[in-house]
Amino acid sequence: MSTSAQTASLMFGGTKIVYQVRRSSRRQTLAITVNPDASVMVSAPKGERKVRIAAEVQRKAAWIVKQQDWIQRHHPRRPREFVSGETFLYLGRQYHLRIVRDASAKHSKILLSRGCFWVHLPPALTDDEGVVVTRRLLTRWYRQHAMEHLDVLARDFARKLGVAFASVRALDMKTRWGSGGPNGHLRFNWRVIMAPRRLVAYVVAHELCHIVHSRHSPEFWRLLGRVMPDYEQRRQQLATFGPSYDL
Repeated sequence: MSTSAQTASLMFGGTKIVYQVRRSSRRQTLAITVNPDASVMVSAPKGERKVRIAAEVQRKAAWIVKQQDWIQRHHPRRPREFVSGETFLYLGRQYHLRIVRDASAKHSKILLSRGCFWVHLPPALTDDEGVVVTRRLLTRWYRQHAMEHLDVLARDFARKLGVAFASVRALDMKTRWGSGGPNGHLRFNWRVIMAPRRLVAYVVAHELCHIVHSRHSPEFWRLLGRVMPDYEQRRQQLATFGPSYDL
C-alpha cells in the first residue's frame, strides 16, 4: 500500500530541486519521474531511508534539471480555455474544438467529426458553466476511447507475448502512463490516448511485460524487444512529448 507523499528538497549548483517521495510496500526499487508539470516524484520502497533517496536524487540531479528546463521551454503550462479554436490531441493528431450553442439540445454532447471535436451545449449555460461541461465531456470522451483502444492492443500484444491479463482500466493517473504486475490487472493513464498509436502500443506492451517480470531487468527488456525491437526509440519519444498529453 502507498502512503501519502512527503516533500523534500536539495540544491544542485544554484538550482533548488523540490521533490515528493511516495513509498509503497509493492516497490522494490527507486524510480524518479519528472511529471508533465515539471514536478519531481520519487517512488520508493516502504522502508527506504531518506539519505538513500536524497543520494539518488542528487545522482540524477543533472538529468532532472535538464528535463525540467526542456518542459518549461517546449511545453509552458498555459491554462486551457475550452473555447472554439483550441486544439486537442487524439492518437497523435490535432483536432480543433468547436463549441455550438444548440437551442434544440436538452443535454450537452460531444462528437469527433470532420476533423473537429464538436461540443453541443444548451444555450442556458453560462460561459463558465460551458467551460466546466466542455472539459468534463472531453475527459469522458478520451477515457471511453482510451478503454476501447487499450483493450484491443492488450489482447493483441498478450497473444504475441504469450501472457494473460485479467483486466484493463483507464484511470486518472498523474505520475505514470500505466502499471501492471503478476496479478494481471492493467491500469493506464487515459491521457496516453493523445499520443500517436505507436507510443500507445509501447505503453501497453511495456505493462504486459510486467506481468512476467516485475522489475526492469535485462529479461524484461529482452521480452519487450521480442515484440517491439524499437522500444527504446518509442520510450524516448514518450518521454519527450509526454508533457503535451494533457488537458
